[in-house]
Parts: sequence; C-alpha cells; structure tokens
Amino acid sequence: MPDSLTCEDVSSRDLVPQYVSGVVSEMDAEALELHVLGCERCWAELQAARDVRAALLEPTSRREDALIAGGSSRSHGRKWLPLVAAAVVLLAAAGAWETWHTPPTVPEVTRGEGVLSITGHWMSEGGLRLEWPARNGAVVYHVRVTGSSARPVEKRVTLPAATFLRSELSPVGQLTVEVQAENAVGEVIAHGSTILPSRP
Repeated sequence: MPDSLTCEDVSSRDLVPQYVSGVVSEMDAEALELHVLGCERCWAELQAARDVRAALLEPTSRREDALIAGGSSRSHGRKWLPLVAAAVVLLAAAGAWETWHTPPTVPEVTRGEGVLSITGHWMSEGGLRLEWPARNGAVVYHVRVTGSSARPVEKRVTLPAATFLRSELSPVGQLTVEVQAENAVGEVIAHGSTILPSRP
C-alpha cells in the first residue's frame, strides 16, 4: 500500500504535473489517487492540470479550424493561437490558485454548550481584562476587540482570558468583543460575543 500524502507533499514534490504527464512512479501515482479522493483542493488542481494538458495537446489543425470558423483568416488564426493557448493556461492556473488558497469556511457555533459567556472589566491603569469559561478540547482562543474609532485588535491566547492595553483599544465608544475557541485542528468549537461600555 502506498504511503499517505498531505497537500504539502503533493505541492512540494510537484506530483500533479508529473501525474498528468505520466512520468510519476506507480507508487506515487497510487498515493496521489488515494489523496485526491479525500481532498477537494488537490482534486481541483488535478482537474485543472488535466484541462490545460488536454488543451495544449489538442491537434493544431483542430484549434486553427476553430479559430477560422469564428471568422478569422488562416494567417490571422495562427497569430492568435499562442495567445489563446496562454489564456487557457492562465485561466486554469488562476482557478487552481483560487481553489488552493481559499481558506476553508468554519461553521459558526450559535447555541447550546458552544456559546461562550464573556465578561470584561476595565483595570485601574486603563487596560481591559476579558475572561470566559474554559472549553474542553480548546487549545487556542481567538479574541477580537472592535471599537468605533479604531481598527480591530486581535490576539490568540491559550488560556481563557486576555488583557488589552489602553493603547491598543479605541479611546471612545463601545467595544465589541468576540471570542472563538478552536480545537487542535483549527475548528471552532465554541464562540461568544458581547458589547462593553466605553472606557471610564
């Protein structure tokens, strides 16, 4: 049985182009086939590479005939042929890039045990202390504080509490606090939000 692959293995070893070109080893081909069955990103990359290869390997006369059928003269069609091929490659690469670099959507937890109750209080030196109950399975908490007159401030903490300095926060207006608890694989397992009055 072939070794299992990760997306990083597929990318760093250029397995998709090798697979599509037919120059990958039998063991790597089997491992890639198993991997793409469970990975939408690598499957999309493989499909895009196959489409590009098919377009580039299409007989020249058929591509020229298609251009001529569109109302071009034979010499005019030949001038545009490299541009058409380049456009096909760029479109396929852009599709693969978007698929590869689109972050996964995280389902939002909205009720039940998944809701965090956040408390906040202003400290004497003007900073803000936030606390919430710890969640089983949470390895990191993503905290975001947004004020009316400043850009959002974000922190990732491992304990169910965070402190923000006076200089980090909006000097006026209410603050919106959002906390997401994430497990070891980055899934949101609990979240909460609250609005705090402006600093005294």
